[in-house]
Amino acid sequence: MTGHTSTPENQRRIVVAGGGPAAHRFADAMHTRGLEGWHVTVLTEEAHVPYDRVTLSKALTDVDYDLTLGDMSMWEHESISLRTGERVVKINPEAKSVETAAGNTYDYDHLVVATGSDAAQLPFPGGELAHVYRTLDDVWAINKAIAELTEKLGRTVRTVTIGGGLLGLEAAAGTMELGAQATVINGSRWLMNAQLDEGAGQALGRLVTAKGLEVLTGTYPAEVLSDDDGQVTGVLMKDGRVIPADMVIASIGIRPRDELFRGTEGAADGPTVEQLFELGKKGGVVINDHCATPVPGIFAIGEVANFDGMCLGLVAPANTMAEIVADRLHGGQATFPGFDTATK
Repeated sequence: MTGHTSTPENQRRIVVAGGGPAAHRFADAMHTRGLEGWHVTVLTEEAHVPYDRVTLSKALTDVDYDLTLGDMSMWEHESISLRTGERVVKINPEAKSVETAAGNTYDYDHLVVATGSDAAQLPFPGGELAHVYRTLDDVWAINKAIAELTEKLGRTVRTVTIGGGLLGLEAAAGTMELGAQATVINGSRWLMNAQLDEGAGQALGRLVTAKGLEVLTGTYPAEVLSDDDGQVTGVLMKDGRVIPADMVIASIGIRPRDELFRGTEGAADGPTVEQLFELGKKGGVVINDHCATPVPGIFAIGEVANFDGMCLGLVAPANTMAEIVADRLHGGQATFPGFDTATK
């Protein structure tokens, strides 16, 4: 350990674990309401300042596109610290501190966990060869791989995206814009089945097919095939068909990054971390309508937060949660009304 970090005296310390849109919105909400008497430290594992994940598709086709959220001047405020490359790996509720993978300890009076989610991995052979579509580094890697494969193969690259939701369609459309031939595989009988009914989903399928995207619905993949060098060659379907592919992108959902609440360590005579918090059946830490966990002083917002049995990967409720915690810390009485699942 490199020792505990310090903040000016007489300031209440807020540590934010995570650096995505929810974390940014919370820091901005605190900044807007006033930081007198507060010091906010945002710890993000990525090398980037918080950026807009909703518009990742723009960075897929243009790696120089700036996705930075908000005004950079906020991070220059004397009462806000942004630490990149600092992944929080442990919460010590009794000591009111967190530890990072870099070996640093940060003390807090209030902790806001905004660790978000990870892209779910393909659960069948060859799944480790697939790209995911979740972070800035992910889309940059896809862009680079298409360019390299185009040069190596000397022909149009064939991409297969597994998952026909919003992100899957964005990924497939982006690879087409980069010059690839794109196919989308979706287990449901229609695209975007989480948001659209069958009629609308079938209509969407006709529209994107007319734009050159091949759509396979009502069918499931069984394996990502590759040659002896580990180069993807296709996707084997459960019905025995093989869909030719040079690259596979997985977009089959998200998993809450709730590992901080699954720790097994605790004080010698006290409960473990996992015993202190309640976890949802499908992951995520359970919060009340104040966005608070059962441990005093610890909040959770965004995709890691489980409210009313759900964790959702939508930016609007994450922003609402961030505003609620900032309001509560400033003496307000705001409450979370539940998830609005509408998407645009």
